[in-house]
Formats: sequence, structure tokens, C-alpha cells
Amino acid sequence: MTRDQLEDVPLSTTAEFEEVLAEAVERALAAGVEVRGAWVFKTPGSTHHWEVEILELLKEPDGGE
Repeated sequence: MTRDQLEDVPLSTTAEFEEVLAEAVERALAAGVEVRGAWVFKTPGSTHHWEVEILELLKEPDGGE
């Protein structure tokens, strides 16, 4: 992944960020990647280091989120 795949994607709100994150998680799951757990990484070309934890939540019995 060398090119900026998000170059044309607006990311100026929390909702936009969540939409991109949800798509990445769903695409990874569809490809057989186990996304659950902690991910530690450094942003390429930056001094930022991150840890992201992905947990799958159970749906409420009444169908709510």
C-alpha cells in the first residue's frame, strides 16, 4: 500500500472517520483477516505511534445496537 488510498475521501468529521474505519474492518473480515485484538503501528512518514483495539460487541436481544 504505497499510494494514498484515502486521497479523495473526506475525513473532517467523526462520522466520516467512522465510515472509513467501518469499511476497512468489513473489507478485512471479508478477506479473511482476523481484525479483533490490539494493533500497534506507526503512521508512515509521521512521528505518530498508535494502538488501536478492535472488539466485536454483541447486539442487544431486542435488535438494538
